[in-house]
Amino acid sequence: MDASFWKSKWKKGEIGFHKDEVNEVLTANWDGLNLPSRSRVFVPLCGKSEDMRWLARRGHQVVGVELSELACTQFYGDYDVPFTKERSGSFTRFESEEVSILCGDFFKLTAHDLGAAIGFWDRAALVALPPKMRRDYAEKMRRLLPVGSIGLLASFTYPQDEKKGPPFSVSEDEVQELYGRWFEVEKVADEDILDHQPEFRERWGLSALRRQVYRLRRRF
Repeated sequence: MDASFWKSKWKKGEIGFHKDEVNEVLTANWDGLNLPSRSRVFVPLCGKSEDMRWLARRGHQVVGVELSELACTQFYGDYDVPFTKERSGSFTRFESEEVSILCGDFFKLTAHDLGAAIGFWDRAALVALPPKMRRDYAEKMRRLLPVGSIGLLASFTYPQDEKKGPPFSVSEDEVQELYGRWFEVEKVADEDILDHQPEFRERWGLSALRRQVYRLRRRF
């Protein structure tokens, strides 16, 4: 699953993973992180997510990273606010007063590129990646986020043999394996959502679908 896969999805408009509304997991659990309002918040593999606007309205300085330039352009076009666009190292930086998006390869991102982000929100990054890339992704997050940073991770579990991802099924055991050495991992929600996501049953024939939400705090 390389860069061309995701760029093709955006070019063809095959972006069923994008939601026009703010994610309910975010709104239900974000205040529990107790982050100061001006905290820098990182949104990996952000697309043109409405969640970034919501976080910005909460007073945060939001930084996303996204592979598709089309997604970045659409975000600011839909947002209808002035923004700048300039080359910055390995990335093209899109920037408005409250939201910056680094357009390029997540795995080339450095802590210097990101800045001192002490909050993060992963709705659809980890679950978008196959197993080997998930290990690399979690290691990269460890390198990018400072000690004391805190955020939310949303994941899905379902019978993986019933559907070829993405999104992939990611178990609690795997989350612990990926993050547990460096992060305090606390599951804050676990719910059956198949009835609320009928496309997974009707289109892919899933027999079960659960969503888990984890609070992750970088310990050391």
